[in-house]
Amino acid sequence: MKGRETVDLRLTGDFYNAMHIEATEFPVFFRSKDEKTGFLVARYGREIFWLTAPNIGILKQNIIPACVEAINDALL
Repeated sequence: MKGRETVDLRLTGDFYNAMHIEATEFPVFFRSKDEKTGFLVARYGREIFWLTAPNIGILKQNIIPACVEAINDALL
């Protein structure tokens, strides 16, 4: 918390830098390999992995099309 009233999981960047997506089946899961992940989930809940409305927009506009393109390129 570093003197804050609310928790900032981006303060050091370790948690977000260690994030990845497990997409071996549906649904797709967001995870983090950061050593603090277990503690953070126990303390704040799985909601820390949920996407905000602006992030869902970024996902739809940028990430999904890039993934589709990479898959198409790999199949050609």
